[in-house]
Amino acid sequence: MKAALAQFIFESNTFAPNLAEIDLFRKGGVFLKDEAQVRAWAAGTDSQMHGSLEVLAAAGWEAAPCFTALCGSPAGRLSAACFREISGTLLDRVAAAMPFDVLILHLHGAAAADGEDDPEGYLLEKVRT
Repeated sequence: MKAALAQFIFESNTFAPNLAEIDLFRKGGVFLKDEAQVRAWAAGTDSQMHGSLEVLAAAGWEAAPCFTALCGSPAGRLSAACFREISGTLLDRVAAAMPFDVLILHLHGAAAADGEDDPEGYLLEKVRT
C-alpha cells in the first residue's frame, strides 16, 4: 500500500493589514516540494509529517511525502499569488505522486487568502477532482 502525504500549515490574522507573501514560507518557514527534502526536514522535527512517516513505516506502507509548506508565525491573509503558488505546487506534487492508495493531508485550518476565504477547503475540493 502507498500513501502520499502533503502538508500546508498557516494561520492567518485577518486583522493584520499586510498580505503574506511566498518569501514568508521560503525564508522564514518551510517550503519543500521534493520527497528527499521533505523526508530530511521531517526527520528532525516533532511534526505531523514525521509522525505520519513513522506510523506508515511501522505498518509496512510505502510513503511518498510530496510537499510541505508551513510558517510558524501568524501573518495576514495570503496574497493571491502566494496562495496560487502554494496550492498549485501542492496539487501538482500530489498528482505526481500517483498512483497511491490514500492521501494524507496535514492542514491547520486557519488560513485565509486574498480572494479565497477557505484555502484548506479549496485544497480538499481540488484533490478530490
